[in-house]
Amino acid sequence: MDYRQDILRERRPTITIADPIVRLHHLVIEPYLADLEAGLAGEVWQETGHTVASKILGPHFEAMAVEWTTRHARAEAGLRVGLTGQTTVPCREHRIGHEIDVLSLRRGDRPRTTGSAVAFLGEAKARDRRPGTDQLRRLEHVREILTRNGHDATGAALGLFSTTGFTDDLVAEAAGRSDVLLVGLDQLYGIEPAR
Repeated sequence: MDYRQDILRERRPTITIADPIVRLHHLVIEPYLADLEAGLAGEVWQETGHTVASKILGPHFEAMAVEWTTRHARAEAGLRVGLTGQTTVPCREHRIGHEIDVLSLRRGDRPRTTGSAVAFLGEAKARDRRPGTDQLRRLEHVREILTRNGHDATGAALGLFSTTGFTDDLVAEAAGRSDVLLVGLDQLYGIEPAR
């Protein structure tokens, strides 16, 4: 089981099945077993492709990004972080707020504490479309909201994690900034250092 507590807000924890294979079994195999046994795997895949992407691959990639940030960001990217997890940041401009896949507090700061400092904000994208500067602008917007809400987030580094790489304009902008970190599958699996 995966027990996720919001890093910034007092909310009920989210408890989910952590293992993606078990999730696949519960969300796809078990409900469509008769069709799969009848040789209709292509049809099942057409019906469940979105479920696999949003409820299996996406959450697993987000968990990998949190783990990489917690265990490897310091050695590979010089990023010093404390407690790392997820949060939702309310926003007046966007009614449902912003779900943040990876948020790290400053080392030594306590979660769910007014004024706690944010060291890192990240977004994990497990999809066909490569993240670009729009996703970076979103993180900059969230950093501003957190600062307005009393958190010390002005110096927070921003990171994008992607399974498919990044747009050329994002790579070019990140190259000229010290507060932006781009992490692809090569970095997550330790094949090359993060940029």
